[in-house]
Amino acid sequence: MALTVRQAIGVGVAVGFAGSLILIAVTFGISRIISAYYVPPKRAIAMQPQPSPAILAPPPDAIKEMNIGVHAISGTAELKEAESFEYQFGNFTRVFFGRGLHGKPDVPESLFDESELVRLAGEPVNGGTWSQSISNVSTRDPAIRCFLAQVVYKRMQPTCPVDDCLLPPEVSSCYQLVCRVYDIPKRIRPIAAWRESILMLLDYPWSLEPLPCGPFEDGDPRKERVRAMVPAIVNALQPEALRTDHPRNDRFENHMADILERAANFAIVLLGQPTEWEAVWSSTKPGFIIYPGLSQSKEYAKSGVAEAPPHGSSQLREHKTAEHKTARDGTTLRFSLQR
Repeated sequence: MALTVRQAIGVGVAVGFAGSLILIAVTFGISRIISAYYVPPKRAIAMQPQPSPAILAPPPDAIKEMNIGVHAISGTAELKEAESFEYQFGNFTRVFFGRGLHGKPDVPESLFDESELVRLAGEPVNGGTWSQSISNVSTRDPAIRCFLAQVVYKRMQPTCPVDDCLLPPEVSSCYQLVCRVYDIPKRIRPIAAWRESILMLLDYPWSLEPLPCGPFEDGDPRKERVRAMVPAIVNALQPEALRTDHPRNDRFENHMADILERAANFAIVLLGQPTEWEAVWSSTKPGFIIYPGLSQSKEYAKSGVAEAPPHGSSQLREHKTAEHKTARDGTTLRFSLQR
């Protein structure tokens, strides 16, 4: 069927209009592409800056300038909480082995397993043997107090074997791993920051105050583990043989468990200090040492070469004993050493 003249004109107009639209679209697209690569005169191309490798690397001494002391309220003043342990040790021995009680017989040294006592507390700092001191009625009270002090402070140290340490096993095992770098003085300050961060993370979520140095609250996940340490300590003292006028009951174990729980909380506070601590078993007076001094190493300068603190307990005792005979400074905290 042939198109009429009018129909042919209409088709031509429609095709021309469509072709015009296509041409305009193609032209616009090409102009956009060209403009993307066109730089007007007197206008610099904005190039993405390339980072310099020197900028990405921190200055060599930057690690020494880290801000230490992020948890100031857990500073040395909190260590005064340790004085409560002296009362705890004294109250425990006074209640269960005190002088005013009857039925305290002399017992043979062979009653005690000296190797087990040494495993729990270490060698007696006052000399002799635990078996000899505890079996004798006249020295039993101070000997047990000294024994408990050595047991507790040994277990409060993060360097104590993980299974015996009062700190959470995750914390003590990590501490023993990262603190191997103390052989590299430049890493002492980052470790100090890590110690303080541990205390901050273990604080109560609704408070900025440190953990209280008291017994655990209900539901504390550490309770079962810490209370499992009590039987070994109590059984080593042979309480049934040392007291004939009073049968052994749960109160004996519960009292010992309270002491360990307080020590576990206080161990976290001590761990969170910016420098290491040590129980210093030294005294200028003779007799039994029933309670240690607590010593903190001085905080290292934020510039210059840092020196590693003494790790050997014997070196620290010698150093602090010499300090004790001279003027005491603010970095050494000492409490009563004996009764």
